[in-house]
This record gives sequence, C-alpha cells and structure tokens, in this order.
Amino acid sequence: MRTGTVGRAEVTARHRSGSTRDFVLTAGTVEIGGERCAIAFWEDVSELRRADAANRLQTTALQAAGNGIVITDTKGVVQWVNEAFTQLTGYAAAEALGASTRLLRSASRAKPSIARCG
Repeated sequence: MRTGTVGRAEVTARHRSGSTRDFVLTAGTVEIGGERCAIAFWEDVSELRRADAANRLQTTALQAAGNGIVITDTKGVVQWVNEAFTQLTGYAAAEALGASTRLLRSASRAKPSIARCG
C-alpha cells in the first residue's frame, strides 16, 4: 500500500438537525492492489472549538478585572497573574511566575502573636 499527497482543512458543516459542527478533514490518496483510492478522515472538533472560545472569554475577563488575581498550583507556586496583580504588588508577571506566593509576605511585618491573658 502506497500513500499519496495528504491535505488537511478545517470545515464547518451543517448537521441534519440544522446545527453546525466544526471538523478537521484530512484527505489523501492510497494505492491498494495497484488501484488508486481516495481516503478521508473527519474529526469533529466542535467541542474543542467551544472550549477554546470559553477559555479565551474567561482569560479576557480575568485579565480585565480590577482586582489582583493570582492562580497557583496546589503547592502555592504561581502559574498565572493578571495585570492588576502586577500593579498592586509591584511584581512583574515574569517575577511572580514560578515563584511561591510567599514572595508576597513582607519581611518587615512581624509574625502575629497571641497575648496570654491571665
């Protein structure tokens, strides 16, 4: 079996129900038993496209928020900050990314203590 040129295209198609779906179409030719045949694969990427659009919308909203927002992993290592965070803290995003949130603790602040009443 020999394969020929393969092409790839993004296609929006109308479903029988009337809704539209996004596909990635990969097509080419193959030679089987001396006969040249066309072959095509359709991959439905509709959910991926919707998830990408939702992600872009959420990122835009978080970036535009006036409150400082920091996203960390479970160990407190900074994964993402918005512009308000950099303005409020003075840390550039590049400084904060990959650092522990401990960087926000002020060295001049004493640890709180509990007074004994007696």
